[in-house]
Amino acid sequence: MKLYKLKYILWSLLLIIFFGETVSASTTGTVVVDDYLNVRNSIEGSSIAKLTNGTVVTVLDLNAGNNNLCSNWYKIESGNTTGYACGNYISLLTGYASCVEDPTPVGVWKDMNKSSKLTSVSCDRGMTVLDKNAGSNSKCSNWYKVSFNGIVGYSCGAYVYFNKPVQTTSTYNRPWTSPMRAIVGGAEFIAENYIAKGQYTSYLKKFNVNPNSAYSTYNHQYMANLAAPSSEARSSYTSYKNNNLLSLPLHFVIPTYNNMPDYTALPGTSGDTSGQTNVSDSNFEIELNKQGFSESYKKKLRALHAKYPNWTFENMKTGLIFINAVTSEGKVSSISGNTNYYYKNSSGNYVSTESGWYLANEATVAYYLDSRNFLNDTGILMFESLKYSSNYTSSVVQSVINNTFMKGTSTKDNKSYADIFVEAGRTKNVSPVYLASLARQESGVNGSMATTGAQFTYKGIIYVGLYNFFNIGAYSSEESPIRAGLVWASGGDSCTIVGNSCNGSLNNTSTNNSSANNSSSNNTSSNNNTNNGTSSNNNNNSTNSTSNNTSNNTSNNNSNTNSNSNTTTVSNRGSNYYVGSLGVRNSSGFINGISVGTTVSTVVSKLNGAKSVSVTNVNGKGISGATKIGTGSTIKVLDLDGKTSYSYQVVMYGDANGDGQITASDYVVIKNYILKKKSLNGAILKGADSNKNGSVTASDYVVIKNYIMGKTNISQK
Repeated sequence: MKLYKLKYILWSLLLIIFFGETVSASTTGTVVVDDYLNVRNSIEGSSIAKLTNGTVVTVLDLNAGNNNLCSNWYKIESGNTTGYACGNYISLLTGYASCVEDPTPVGVWKDMNKSSKLTSVSCDRGMTVLDKNAGSNSKCSNWYKVSFNGIVGYSCGAYVYFNKPVQTTSTYNRPWTSPMRAIVGGAEFIAENYIAKGQYTSYLKKFNVNPNSAYSTYNHQYMANLAAPSSEARSSYTSYKNNNLLSLPLHFVIPTYNNMPDYTALPGTSGDTSGQTNVSDSNFEIELNKQGFSESYKKKLRALHAKYPNWTFENMKTGLIFINAVTSEGKVSSISGNTNYYYKNSSGNYVSTESGWYLANEATVAYYLDSRNFLNDTGILMFESLKYSSNYTSSVVQSVINNTFMKGTSTKDNKSYADIFVEAGRTKNVSPVYLASLARQESGVNGSMATTGAQFTYKGIIYVGLYNFFNIGAYSSEESPIRAGLVWASGGDSCTIVGNSCNGSLNNTSTNNSSANNSSSNNTSSNNNTNNGTSSNNNNNSTNSTSNNTSNNTSNNNSNTNSNSNTTTVSNRGSNYYVGSLGVRNSSGFINGISVGTTVSTVVSKLNGAKSVSVTNVNGKGISGATKIGTGSTIKVLDLDGKTSYSYQVVMYGDANGDGQITASDYVVIKNYILKKKSLNGAILKGADSNKNGSVTASDYVVIKNYIMGKTNISQK
């Protein structure tokens, strides 16, 4: 018996020496498929179960074998079923590094005795958890086996969380001082502010008509250009066709309206009433009827189904009366290139929105809003989900940007543009094909001043070394949208040139969440520079040329200043600069984004560029040091000239009494308000609206109660 054990041990050692460590696991994975994933009784066996997209499974072995069906089989458990599934379609559990271990990054160690550190993981960065029960010892009660950037090691579970902490502010890695920073940061902005909020198709980013959007209807629309979604769709179609992607099981979400006309058409053209009237697939017809599509939609969808039987269609019932939607969208929609499409006011004049762009007339708005007009090969992709898919490889993206300034390598990043778009899409959960198409639309075939990093002047300030491929923050209301977008891309750390010197640094990333984030404006970008589908750039020659202005006030500042025009040594930061360091100024003028528990001393340290800072609480009493900032607190900043001052009032969601904390006393305040025992107004009323839906109700009471019980978090965005 002893000899048998010895032989068994020796044989095990030989297996490890010759074949390496067997990777076992006790972790979690999520099925990521378009249709279903087979679970088999062996890697060569028959299917015993089918798992749909999003199914969570327990992974028992990460190295269960390989064959011609799959390069890496996992042994998994799902419910009462244990079997084998292809690991290529299972996303393993992601753990996020906390900031508990000093404030330094979380260590990944060679072994559980911490004999050597292999790498470190910065706060909030994700790592793949290969085993949640790797072991325990005096150094850690629960070790995780993890993988980070290809390195496999061990991290203490006390410093790894599975729910990524909610960020109170986001800088999107500004300033954007290279093409890659601009593309990746822009992808994050698009994902966070649009795709995750219900505007997850190209159509919905222009026409926010999703009844379940986080933003109110017709507001927070990314594009002013009425034709932008159709132009993007044509560009994507070319790429899909060239790379044989049209045969994929694509899913489209198509908005429908009430009281639709028989058809709509551009001025001077006849309406497109084509389509397939005969029913050739009874099952598909049943699905269309189940979705509630009318006949004018169904005949278009039947024709598409005949060519692309793998496609599926979802009816987004907006509940909006079509003509009312046309009227509302007409107020925020511009067009360029054809005067027949322009709106005329009562004086018979076209209404310009910016150089070369004009408000569109009713018939033109109706045509582009009517989703039926784009239920064809070249238009349908405006309704596809913009979330990331591994189908969109670098070669696919390359086909989008061929014959543009992005066809090769970004010399500043030493990386091909195609790879940059793919990486940005993968890490931010955005379709890289969409990102590439959008950059082409916004920047044009030959690029623009937003893609060169060249020096420019805007409102008396000189900037240099900035990039903004998506023209984020380029409001059409600005005197030069493209330059305004570059100022936004600076994130408050623009390199402003005074005289012959550059004051400030483009290498740090201090926060400046301008109104582009959480904006109630209808247009958060310039007119995606297309001439009804072409890729020309109409903003390249924006006015406001470079100036050698050496005024003391080197920031766009709406407050009155008393600067001395004869000196260049004192440069006021400006109101927006300090907003960026504090948080976000919302549409009501309050500052939000300050974390619960933030002290006065912390805020003062963030504003160290000011002459002086003073803070009062909700009752107007001066506070300092370790005292917490709360709802109703007022932060007063004296700018560098010692004369110009700015005042900011804080809103902290969930803090309904202004003490800078979220406790039982806050939901007592809300309860008394609901029972009409107490009145609330101003910042306190805003702070009591813990779910940020615009009113204080019992649901806010529940949110705070769940926060106190540790069931949820309250974002301060």
